[in-house]
Amino acid sequence: MFPDKEALITATVASVFDPTAGEIRCAPEEAARFLRAIAFAGTHPRLTDTPMTPHEIVTLLLDGIRERDEEA
Repeated sequence: MFPDKEALITATVASVFDPTAGEIRCAPEEAARFLRAIAFAGTHPRLTDTPMTPHEIVTLLLDGIRERDEEA
C-alpha cells in the first residue's frame, strides 16, 4: 500500500491530525510533514547548539498551523 517507509511514516503521523483537521490551517499530511521537519531540525546536533524540547516543538507547530478566529 505504501511505496516506501517515508510515506508510511507521513500517513501514520497525519492520522494523528485527522480528528482535528477542521482546527488547523493545512491538510493533516502537510501538518505531519511540518512536524517531522521541525522535530528533525530542532533536535539534530549538527543543526542546533541547543536542542528543542518536545514542548517547544509542539508549541511552534501548533501556533503555526492552528486556525485562528482573526488572521493578523
